[in-house]
Amino acid sequence: MHHPEGKLIIEKLIPDIASNPMVGMVKDLSLNVILGTPQAAQFGITKEKLESVLEEINKQIEKEIFRFIKKIVQKYSNLIVFFRDLDSSNDLVC
Repeated sequence: MHHPEGKLIIEKLIPDIASNPMVGMVKDLSLNVILGTPQAAQFGITKEKLESVLEEINKQIEKEIFRFIKKIVQKYSNLIVFFRDLDSSNDLVC
């Protein structure tokens, strides 16, 4: 619940859960433990919903990783070209 995008995903799939005061009591528990509590059924939390939440969060993580890698490639591609050109234009002997 600390990550804003993750919280939005959870809210979308399990409405009003993030604002429930009981969330503070279970925030450090695994999803399997939460699913095994009687309160989970009370709030409509099912295995299928949790799987949907995890699937959406994993998609978001993949997008963030892709954006991060793309930034790194863009940042360092000019440097790579520079060293390649430097190496091919000079006969450096080590």
